[in-house]
Amino acid sequence: MLLLFQLFYIVVYLLSFVRNLQCPNEEILNEKLSNIHIPGAAIVVVNQSSILYEKSFGYESIGSSKLIRINESIFTLASLSKTFLSIGVMQLVELNQLDLDEDINMYLNETIVHPLFPSSKITLRHLLSHRASIQSNNELHLRENDRAFEEFHLADYCFDYLKSNESNWLKSRPGSETVYSNEGTALIAIIIELVSNMSFENYIRKKILKPLNINLNRTSYRLSQIRNSNDLVEQYAYVHNSTEFLLWKQTFAQLNISQLNGNYPTWIHIPLFSFPVYPAGLLRMTGSDLAKFIQMFMNDGWPLIRKQSIDEIKEIQSNESLSDVEFGLIWNWRSYDDGTRFIGHRGTNFGSTHLMMIDQSNRIGTLILTNGDMSLPNELSKTIYTTLTHIHQAIFNCFSHENIK
Repeated sequence: MLLLFQLFYIVVYLLSFVRNLQCPNEEILNEKLSNIHIPGAAIVVVNQSSILYEKSFGYESIGSSKLIRINESIFTLASLSKTFLSIGVMQLVELNQLDLDEDINMYLNETIVHPLFPSSKITLRHLLSHRASIQSNNELHLRENDRAFEEFHLADYCFDYLKSNESNWLKSRPGSETVYSNEGTALIAIIIELVSNMSFENYIRKKILKPLNINLNRTSYRLSQIRNSNDLVEQYAYVHNSTEFLLWKQTFAQLNISQLNGNYPTWIHIPLFSFPVYPAGLLRMTGSDLAKFIQMFMNDGWPLIRKQSIDEIKEIQSNESLSDVEFGLIWNWRSYDDGTRFIGHRGTNFGSTHLMMIDQSNRIGTLILTNGDMSLPNELSKTIYTTLTHIHQAIFNCFSHENIK
């Protein structure tokens, strides 16, 4: 019997040793993030009931050498924000207040039609799967701090965009082509407002954030509603030369973009900003609170929506893919070279690059939140994308061990 116990502990030790060899070394992670010029990152791994891993890397603020903190550092989520829209829609579908396949004009107070196909209805399913034939506006109208909220009204902005110019639409019938659109996503928020009879921001707070026990003092679309602004993660981009810096300055003349030092290559600082279609990318939150949201999804929507609604969100809406992405309802599927598949979303904005993914077996959820930038169409942006994908793959391989339930 003693021999059996000894053998058992030897096997457990060896399994643990092998697993530790496979797990990403934190020194290597630090090195990889440094090599792709990402100042700071928060990484969280969860299963349905527990946090398996949480680790912060690097700086929330380079200037003050303030470190990232999992529970306190507040990231601008960029397009991860869109995933909250799909949950809000499915809540209203379950209450029979919305129908995914009804003409959206049943819910709007202004008529929206495709100017080239006025008899073709546009549905929430089209909007949620980026198949409404709405182009995305390259002019984001960025404003420092919360000024976009003061200057623009969400509904007025979207209606004007969709009615003012035929070129803001694709030359294809709604439902026939997948093209990523922030304006289409923002239109969903307007529908939620009109049907629920409350502001979109208040709906998200009351119907999603509060039930998940997410810290409302650290979560908001507006900077003014964050209790401690010192917890906001600063945004950066890495520029190699004066030409890249001038491109930033000219493109975003309305932002006070500055160099951290006078020598190239260097980081530049991008001030916190807002833009009119805020539901598409301005939700701000900590890594630990976002982990609660991803666990909700892994738990078949509990306590927010039913399993049938999660299944609806996961269902691929088209045989056509957008690059390496297959869209469900906002949430989308990606496949790696080794055959593993994940559902979730990526988020990129100026000074923010994130990844939120759940494996197909619904056992491991991974969050990688960073204040790095991949806006410029250059080799660094490609390297950032590839490296973060490899980091995610290594982390998943680490925590997908058979004994992790």
